[in-house]
Amino acid sequence: SRPPLLRPSMEPLDKRKLRWGILGTGRIAKDFCAAIVAAGDTNEIAMVAGRRPSAAKEMAETYGGRPSTVEGGGAYEQLARADDVDVVYVATVQVCHKEQLLLCLAAGKHVLCEKPMCMNAAETRAVVAAARVAGRLLVEGHWTQCWPAAREARTLIRNGAIGELVAIASDFSYPNKIDASNTECQNEVGGGASLILGVYPICAAMRALGKPEEVRAVGARAMPTASGYVDTAAAVTMRFA
Repeated sequence: SRPPLLRPSMEPLDKRKLRWGILGTGRIAKDFCAAIVAAGDTNEIAMVAGRRPSAAKEMAETYGGRPSTVEGGGAYEQLARADDVDVVYVATVQVCHKEQLLLCLAAGKHVLCEKPMCMNAAETRAVVAAARVAGRLLVEGHWTQCWPAAREARTLIRNGAIGELVAIASDFSYPNKIDASNTECQNEVGGGASLILGVYPICAAMRALGKPEEVRAVGARAMPTASGYVDTAAAVTMRFA
């Protein structure tokens, strides 16, 4: 049998706060830091790591903790090795996630990773396997799945409160600037509608109906950078048993 995904090793949290390491210094990382500060009675920021020491220093001065002091990927290694970090929040671009998750798990850290966890299924299997071997908790930060309303909806479906569920239709979109300056449109960092937005309705459907037996998809694409096409829209049909 495979090892459990989590073997807790920290002292009981009623004795101290949960100590977070923040990997990344962008907008989403800052939003997460603000939430940690708001939950100050039980959580605290121990360290902030970014490729630019100046960005890490600015975030640490705003939200707490100490900044990484080296440039580039060495900053992430510095955070992973920190003895006063219990759990790492990874908020970098998704093309970097696999390498950074493996780094943190190998260092014995629990990890909360911003969605999408990885670029594809093979990468995701690799990091999940690493978490099982390390005995550490690995969670994808799919925030809509934590909504009380979403949990209640799943309970109602399971209990048959709305009758037999035979189909789900979902749309999710927003206006976006399709050009090379927008990281969400950059193929090289994992941009595109499917990874940025498509995960939300797809995950909602799978939470309600399980694993699909058949998946079909069509989409539109653009080429804002020389690295290749990026999908600007997608339509996915899933058939469930």
